[in-house]
Amino acid sequence: MSFEGILGLIASEIERIRRSGFGNPEYWLVDIMAQRLEVYREPMEGQYQQITAHQAGTVSAVTLPEVVINLAVIPGDRLTQ
Repeated sequence: MSFEGILGLIASEIERIRRSGFGNPEYWLVDIMAQRLEVYREPMEGQYQQITAHQAGTVSAVTLPEVVINLAVIPGDRLTQ
């Protein structure tokens, strides 16, 4: 399978997870290239009702508020150099 084919499969799997929720109260997707964290919360009827994108600061999980993620640690464009 080509690299583009693999990327297509990954993208479709991400979309499936975004839409299904799997009963998880929240789902986080790290976009390394865009240096962004997408947070999906409040699943209802197979879709997340709250979707936010973060590029700076810190983010905590609803279910584990004591765990704080500093977005400055996302590597970003260093991977493309």
